[in-house]
Amino acid sequence: MPDLKTESSGPSPLWSALGAGTELAATVSVGILAGFWLDKVLKTGPWLVVLGAMAGMTLALYRLVRSSRFKP
Repeated sequence: MPDLKTESSGPSPLWSALGAGTELAATVSVGILAGFWLDKVLKTGPWLVVLGAMAGMTLALYRLVRSSRFKP
């Protein structure tokens, strides 16, 4: 029979994964939306959306790797 703990040692892995996924999606979305807005203001076509998406993905992956490092 599994040992049932009465104390919680932190968030469950499910909540941690849900938070990481939400943060990843939000970061990429902000980059895309910023690119759309800048393209509309500067009339530069789709180029700033592409750059915003790439910047959002880069930042999201950086934050994901940084938050997934082993914490003793």
